[in-house]
Amino acid sequence: MVRLFYLVLLIGGAFWCASFSNFPQSTQFSDTLPNGRNAFTVTLPMGFVLEERRIRFIDFQIFDVKLDNKPYVSIYVGNAPYIDDKKKEDFQAVLTTKYVWPRKIHVWTRNVGAEKLNIVTRIAASVKAR
Repeated sequence: MVRLFYLVLLIGGAFWCASFSNFPQSTQFSDTLPNGRNAFTVTLPMGFVLEERRIRFIDFQIFDVKLDNKPYVSIYVGNAPYIDDKKKEDFQAVLTTKYVWPRKIHVWTRNVGAEKLNIVTRIAASVKAR
């Protein structure tokens, strides 16, 4: 009798687990990208340029949106963005990509004066994950 109980429990458990195998996955990740620049788009007004920082990091890249060689928006591309809660940027966002690498895009504005705040916020808000 006990063996029959365990057999029914085992078979019932197998059917129960198999019933979940047909559920759609919440997120499907693609392969990795060789260059993080391909993970996002950004709209740049006239005169602004996008440059990768010269320092090469092993598992992430940082890009800066500059005007006259002064950075106004920074973009982190990698898997583990660091967000400093004590530092208050005017605009900050973390986006998720469809890739295994990079998984995250962290966008933030640099300390700019009030005269450039509107355009800089629009640039930062224009960053979209691909």
